[in-house]
Amino acid sequence: MPSTAVAPVLPETSATDDQIEGGRMDEPEFTRHARTQMRRRGVSQDQVLVVLASYHTRQPAPTRPPAPEADILVGAVGGRALKVYVERGSNPPLLKTVAWGDE
Repeated sequence: MPSTAVAPVLPETSATDDQIEGGRMDEPEFTRHARTQMRRRGVSQDQVLVVLASYHTRQPAPTRPPAPEADILVGAVGGRALKVYVERGSNPPLLKTVAWGDE
């Protein structure tokens, strides 16, 4: 029977890729909204760092002018997809919010 495997989606260059030097990423900053959503959704800072270091998908986040553009980085954490919203071009990465993929 022929294989129907789907090729993985590879990440494109993102704002966070620029902060990784020699395997070390700058410590991200969190907005108050991001911290609130992390507590509400039971997401730890370590889980966010895992996604920043090893996300599998990056896509533009919907924007509401005049808010800065952001990217959604999606990675697997404990068998669930975690979406981390990062302000585009921020250095260090500025996390705007987080959400579980199944919410």
